[in-house]
Amino acid sequence: MPIIIAILGKRILTGDAFSAMVTPRRFIPLGGRKMLRIPVTLVVLMVCFCQYASAKQFDPQDLVIRNLLLEAFKTVSPQQRKAKLEEILKKSPENYHALVKMAEIEESRGASGLLDAREFLLRAALQQPDRPEAYLALAQSYYQRGDVPDGDRYMMMGLRGPYGKLSYEGVCLQGQLELDTCNYYAAVTTFGKAALSPQSPYRNDPYLLRKLYYAAGMSKPPSYYSNDYWVPYVYAKLLNQSYGLDDDRFYQEVLKDLRRVAAKIRSRYPQLPPYVIEKVLNMVMYNKVMATLRNRVGATHWIEAIGHERFTLPDNFYNFGVCPQEEVAMLQPDLDLYDVFIEASVSDPQERAVIKKKLMAVRDKAMAAVAGIKDPVEKGKKLFQWLRNNLIKEYDAVDGITAQGVVNDHKYLCLSGAIVYTLMGRDAGLDVNGFVQPGHAYAVLHDNKGDKINVETTYPVRETAEFPAGFGASSRLAGMRGATLRATPDIVGEVSPIDLVSYQYINVGLNKLDNLTLNKYNSLLREVLKEAGYSQVRINEFIRDWRNATLPPGMQFAIMATMSVGSDKTDETVKKQMEKYHAELMREIDGMMDDHGRARAFNPFNKEFMTRLESIASLYTHLLLTRPASAMVKRLKDKMDEERRKARNNMEQEATDQGSREGKKEKEKDKKAEEKKAEEKKKGVASGEKSEENTAAVSTAESGEPAAQPQPSLSTGEQAGDREVRQWAKEKKIWLHSLAKLEGVVRAHPCSERLKRNLAEHCLSVVKVLALAKMLNSMREHGAKMDYSDLVGELNRIRTEYFAGDTDVSVRLGNAISQAL
Repeated sequence: MPIIIAILGKRILTGDAFSAMVTPRRFIPLGGRKMLRIPVTLVVLMVCFCQYASAKQFDPQDLVIRNLLLEAFKTVSPQQRKAKLEEILKKSPENYHALVKMAEIEESRGASGLLDAREFLLRAALQQPDRPEAYLALAQSYYQRGDVPDGDRYMMMGLRGPYGKLSYEGVCLQGQLELDTCNYYAAVTTFGKAALSPQSPYRNDPYLLRKLYYAAGMSKPPSYYSNDYWVPYVYAKLLNQSYGLDDDRFYQEVLKDLRRVAAKIRSRYPQLPPYVIEKVLNMVMYNKVMATLRNRVGATHWIEAIGHERFTLPDNFYNFGVCPQEEVAMLQPDLDLYDVFIEASVSDPQERAVIKKKLMAVRDKAMAAVAGIKDPVEKGKKLFQWLRNNLIKEYDAVDGITAQGVVNDHKYLCLSGAIVYTLMGRDAGLDVNGFVQPGHAYAVLHDNKGDKINVETTYPVRETAEFPAGFGASSRLAGMRGATLRATPDIVGEVSPIDLVSYQYINVGLNKLDNLTLNKYNSLLREVLKEAGYSQVRINEFIRDWRNATLPPGMQFAIMATMSVGSDKTDETVKKQMEKYHAELMREIDGMMDDHGRARAFNPFNKEFMTRLESIASLYTHLLLTRPASAMVKRLKDKMDEERRKARNNMEQEATDQGSREGKKEKEKDKKAEEKKAEEKKKGVASGEKSEENTAAVSTAESGEPAAQPQPSLSTGEQAGDREVRQWAKEKKIWLHSLAKLEGVVRAHPCSERLKRNLAEHCLSVVKVLALAKMLNSMREHGAKMDYSDLVGELNRIRTEYFAGDTDVSVRLGNAISQAL
């Protein structure tokens, strides 16, 4: 049909060509031909729009290959797995995932499959030169066979891509190489950065901690004759785990503090040269560092045993993170990527239907605007101009993320703009794909000559008559707006529309926190920044940088934590607003984990989605503790202050009472003396004696014990206890829900060791909360005690169900629970 329409061209709209083809001229009256023009035109336009409506926003082959890959990775039969992979390679000979997986199968054959395995890996590396998996697999293959130079070469290629990101396998292989060559200082820095940095996805990984401890133990300890500079480096990172600040900045702060200490020591002992003071400080820090690392490693691992541990690439490495036990849905051929784009943004089905109707109306107008253009470049340019003028008008890194922001407010950012252009370009018959790199996304248009044209919707320059701003932008200049794609993609470069749209789940999930903080609680954000000493101008700049995604990494989360708790100087009205903000923030993060789980289910081959899910789980536990735990600490502090006041008052009262008793004794002595004198005197008149006795009795009554101080009534104490119990009941629900939420995430993704560690760390944090509750209970004189038996039962169940095979975690958690009871 497109060929026929192109050949007939303009004549088809006049009705002449169509009537000449389908109807003999002698059967149509002269006026009939003119009357036929209108219905013929409508029919042709309907055919054109039906074509657009039925056009796929993706290549059907992509779905077939995705589903075959899932079946291949999940099957337990090696023969079936190989057959499915071979079927994939027939359809797509350079499929990266299939090539790496085939290499694993050939490697399992031993020496006979070695050459075939390396051939598959080299083909994969040529297809995706910026990804590390193929290079790292080649490196291990050469290492295992004693070819260290080639192994080093491929390992370094896997570590230094233009978009290289931290890889667990890369860290392990590089660190092991440094240990084997006795380069212990380099091994310490390699393992230390991955295992201790707050921003590392592999923080507190048991294997990395063991290797770090081994490398530190094998290094020569600091002495007057040697000085290992890794000691302050690791010391700073161990401190940094408590504060979570930027690594390099915090390390420099620690070095400044050490220099200040050294200056004080030198001022006291001027005869000591600076290098001696530095060595003494390193010797002191060395003992603290080694003791801390030894505690982290656990009692079951000794340094001799750690030295024999060798890292090998796990099966999950060749599965690209796809877990056989994980539930992942097969995508159906009737998949509509517009629906995915909207569903990732809108939870309510009715609202989704309204957004979809509006978006489809815009798409129909866009298709009409480019319908008569034949050249793909001109059509792509016209579509780009039309969308910039009618749909994606205002760049906004917060409000432009969601489908609502694009459709209702005409706001957009790099990903939403690239998705809209790619999907509508596909509907217009253009060959368009997405392009992703760390922090940014745009579209790529292919012309008839095979050339690629970058379509950068966020290009911040003036337009020209020949090229709209961003259309045909060079790859070097693409991505001028900054990191508005909230991910570091697994596949860097051109991706299918399915892969491009899957990132919408990640962007929308993180946008919920930005939208809550910047829009709904904008006044609270300004109050917190003002309390931190920011001027009004600086506050406006800070919020603008946040909206443009140019803040330093982690700054948003630090501000959110501050907005959740506040300080002693915070106004009470603001504190109530903070409490509401924290409750909503936790609900949004709770939903974010679901969003990231949906991204994972939609595109399970993108390991970045699992990394993001793990990071959000860590953020959830970190921010969850900020308010309720700090509230418990404050209540405990108030109770302790109250106890101290009572003790002080009791001491003062005791002193007063002691003074009264001493006075009473003196008066009793005087009384006895007077009575003795009275006996020696002559008997007086009886009435006079009685008067004297009455006077003495009155005197005695006046000198007796003072009235006791009023004590709080039982009802008042019971009321205070009831308030404490009610508050604890609310907080306990938070802890129970958090345990259930994290357990559900672990159950849904059973192959993630990081999620299990996060659950274990959160359980230990909850046990600390129990310790606070125990101390509060011990200070309660009246009312019911706070009950946490159900919380203890959940902790013990999780310990038994998930950590029975991990001796260190199980023992630590069991001992902590016992101490809290």
